[in-house]
Amino acid sequence: MNLSHEDQTFLKTYDDSKYAKPSMTADMVIFSRFSDGSLQVLLIRRGKSPYKDQFALPGGFVNPDESVDQAARRELLEETGVDCACLEPIRTFSTPGRDPRRWVISCAYLALLDASKLQVKAADDAKDARWFQIFLTKEKDGQWNLDLKDTSSTEPATIHLTFQETYPESAASLLPPALHLTLLNPENGLAFDHGEILGYAVKKLQNLLVEN
Repeated sequence: MNLSHEDQTFLKTYDDSKYAKPSMTADMVIFSRFSDGSLQVLLIRRGKSPYKDQFALPGGFVNPDESVDQAARRELLEETGVDCACLEPIRTFSTPGRDPRRWVISCAYLALLDASKLQVKAADDAKDARWFQIFLTKEKDGQWNLDLKDTSSTEPATIHLTFQETYPESAASLLPPALHLTLLNPENGLAFDHGEILGYAVKKLQNLLVEN
């Protein structure tokens, strides 16, 4: 993009120190579907603090010389051995304090892959990578449960998530109200806000499957 002479002059004296700068990360929700239609999701066990030894979504920081899309594919490959060029954006997660290290904004992605064609291998910041089967149950008034169960290892793990979904409306909006999820049990065994990200990914995937 060509800048005008006025823009070039402006940038020579522009002071960007007056604005705080967040870090950017990419987090990936990788689903696979069984023949009966049920789902599983790929999680890693973190090898470093914070949340060392807890399960999390594969992901990591965006480098200055790459786009968020490129970082998503790179981090997924580095941590799980899965190379995926068909990552679908979910949404941006930016709640203050979502990362205890500093101000970090994450762009989340999802993909639906055939696990039988993948060789998952933990590496880089991940000390383990495994599939968790997803069990979704509805309760009442928009409340639902998401249970993740892994029975493939010598140390079976279960993660329980409970959500409340609402659809805030605006009188001026010409679009349908957007889904808002509240994670009712933030202390659930997943690192950071990855439980919330997973909840939105499940709803996004349901919509995509209906559309197709």
